[in-house]
Amino acid sequence: MDRSNRGLSLILCASWMTLAGTSLGQRASNWRVYTTMDGLPEPSCISVNVTPHGKVLATHLNKLFVTELDGYSVRILRMPETGGTRVYASPGGQLWAPSQNGLLEFRDGAWISHVVPAITASFSQSARRPMEMPLVPIRQGLVLALLPDQLMEYDTEEPDHPATTVLRRATQLQLGAFSGLCPAHDGGLWLAGDRGLAKVPPPLGNVKPDSSWVQYLAPAALQIDHLQDPHEDSSGMVTAIAEDSGNRQRAIVTFNGERWTRQDVGAEKIRHAWSGPDQTHWAASIDSLFQWREGEPGLSENEEVSARQYYDLAIQPDGIFWLATSEGLFRYAPPAWRSPRSLLSLHSLVRCLDRDGSDAIWFVSGACLHRLHGAEHQAYSFPRGFRRELETARKLFCVNEGLVLVETENRLFQFDAGKGAFAPIRARDGGAGFRILGAYQDGQACLQELDGSATNQPYRLKIYDGAKFLPLPAAPLEPVLGSSLSAFYRTRSGDFWLAGASGAALYHEGKWKTFVSSDETTPTTVLEFTELADGRIWCATDDKIWDFDGRNWSPVEAGFDRVNDLVKAHDGTIWVGANSGIYRFTNGTWVQNGIDEGLPMSAVREVCEDLRGRIWAGTTRGLSCFDPNAPDTDHDPPRTRIRPLRDDQKNIPEGGTITL
Repeated sequence: MDRSNRGLSLILCASWMTLAGTSLGQRASNWRVYTTMDGLPEPSCISVNVTPHGKVLATHLNKLFVTELDGYSVRILRMPETGGTRVYASPGGQLWAPSQNGLLEFRDGAWISHVVPAITASFSQSARRPMEMPLVPIRQGLVLALLPDQLMEYDTEEPDHPATTVLRRATQLQLGAFSGLCPAHDGGLWLAGDRGLAKVPPPLGNVKPDSSWVQYLAPAALQIDHLQDPHEDSSGMVTAIAEDSGNRQRAIVTFNGERWTRQDVGAEKIRHAWSGPDQTHWAASIDSLFQWREGEPGLSENEEVSARQYYDLAIQPDGIFWLATSEGLFRYAPPAWRSPRSLLSLHSLVRCLDRDGSDAIWFVSGACLHRLHGAEHQAYSFPRGFRRELETARKLFCVNEGLVLVETENRLFQFDAGKGAFAPIRARDGGAGFRILGAYQDGQACLQELDGSATNQPYRLKIYDGAKFLPLPAAPLEPVLGSSLSAFYRTRSGDFWLAGASGAALYHEGKWKTFVSSDETTPTTVLEFTELADGRIWCATDDKIWDFDGRNWSPVEAGFDRVNDLVKAHDGTIWVGANSGIYRFTNGTWVQNGIDEGLPMSAVREVCEDLRGRIWAGTTRGLSCFDPNAPDTDHDPPRTRIRPLRDDQKNIPEGGTITL
């Protein structure tokens, strides 16, 4: 290797290591659009489908191609000389598509045409297009096809002698003509007809002509018919399009297994309707996209995306959906961070945050102490005499359900939800007040009782359970950490950690060991401690995360723009709230989230985990929640492009630099 290339290699390696250390979020919106810049042969997509393995199949308006996206690469296959169809995939990856003469199968790199007389006759007798015939591939060589008069099975297990079996005729059910088909989340199958829905239980591979179907006819009071385009969401609710039996206008109907509902849409010619992943309902006509929530009077047009034509829809099992449009392939996923509906109007600074034993979230914002339990939100106004003081609260601790400690700069208050009353907690023996240092255990807080006169006395450390004070079971510690402590932490083994402006102290086997230095080799003004699975201790200071391995301290990560909180989740993930966003450390990598990932503001003041494993972030503009059990909202890789270097950049001298 010559000297110039060696220098370039070193710089590239350093750049890659830097990028691997902190992974930044990629999303700027709930939407992402795929066009020719992403490898599509043309932007206009007339159909879209999601395979059982999560790949996306799209066909195009003007070019005879099917495009397959797997999240990282794009594969383009030429279609036969028949356009305007949708492509389906079996669990094994076998591709099928309907055609005017029957079915198309992609095998060994080529499309094979299967002539199916029943399908040919159906298209010749009506103006239906192939895309209007739903398919459900079951396994290799076996596919279901829906015609207005029958649900049929096509079996190519013996390629030279394919077999066609009628599984159910329209005359055998009370639905009228068949119009739609969709797999159910439990492995069964939904079938839509003129007058309602029918379902066959799983598994689909065992559906036979004598299988039992359960019918759900739409109530006559709804005055609807011609149901079509059914879609089931993760809760089991089916959404479909229908027509008013009187004025023939379109309507949206839902069925949850027991109850039917109807949503009128006026003169809008809705072609698709579905339920999204964040309890938002959606609908699309040929030229408009709409959304609405339960209880809202009507549809509102979505203005986040704009396309001249909306052609097709595909929904993933987790509710994330794709739209085939004239402008490209649009993908919708909810943001990683979302504010509860009951708090959408709250835009003020969240100062303190904690949860109680009932999994209710408590926080201070504005002139109120707030409680959020599920969808229920309550706000308790501060009493007039203490309002100014409580509005600047510094820390909050839930002693038990309905009993909350609130620390201000001058004193400690206790709120009793049963009485709806705030009361100051007065120090005894001439004390000047209390500071909340941390949790001794669930329902018990470790407090420092401040002494306004003595400056050289040992720290006065108390355990408080909402009713009584007990001394911390540890030897006295002289005030070597500063007069006012900042944090307390109890490890799994029962050791205690304390921190103040000058350093930290560990109580182990009946003795205190202090870590105080003037050369920045130990942390000072620690905000929070936490313990890793291997017993190491991490702590947060203003701009660093530190690690204690049992003997020495060392910085883990630096350069934060003012750290405000540190939390370890039950799954071992470390969360850091800072003025520049919220950071999580998982699998050896730091990932930063901010406004692009859904936070109302980047500055995160407080972090809390609830009993369900959800992470809550209190920001300078409201409260937001990250749900690790929700659909992953960022499967997409970063958009990566390789651009050639200019001639004057191709030879880099040793010691030179190149910016990536």
